[in-house]
Amino acid sequence: MTDRASSTAAEPPRRRRLSFGLVGQVSAVIAVISAGASLYFLFRPDSKPRLRADTIAASVTRLDVEPGTTFREYLVRKNVSAGAAEAALLDRVGVMLTIQWATTGLADASLPLRWELIDETAGGEVDQEQVRTLHPDRNEDTAGILLWAALPRNGHRFHVVVTVYRPGQRTPTVFLDRKPSLSFTAPAAAA
Repeated sequence: MTDRASSTAAEPPRRRRLSFGLVGQVSAVIAVISAGASLYFLFRPDSKPRLRADTIAASVTRLDVEPGTTFREYLVRKNVSAGAAEAALLDRVGVMLTIQWATTGLADASLPLRWELIDETAGGEVDQEQVRTLHPDRNEDTAGILLWAALPRNGHRFHVVVTVYRPGQRTPTVFLDRKPSLSFTAPAAAA
């Protein structure tokens, strides 16, 4: 009996092995927690945590102008019905603006956008609009917008300046990006 006691005492203790059943149970618990969190954020997206960027930036990445575009052509491009608009308005010649922009660190912010039509020949601003607002959905976001402005029929040289302001700002000196378009010529008045 002493031989048996001494042989069992000399054996190292057995290591307990991890069973596949336990691994499966832990995996099932993790899956249930993940599914619950996914459903919660699906139905309450405002609760989703967002990464904060170290810097914020917005830039106009593309600014194309199409002078000589009628208001009717602009509405067709935007897939909007002209409704009961008068022919004189629909046939008015202007410039269509294609603006592409990119933002960093500005998820869910409201960024004021302003465009100005500048007469290079006579000097000064002819028209402007600052009621547009960009709404990036993600910290890294890109999108585009299509706008139209009426042109005077004077044959002058023009360009457009697009400015994206900081959230809540419209001060001329507090902007994130400002980009001028290439120059173009307005159609001359019919003789």
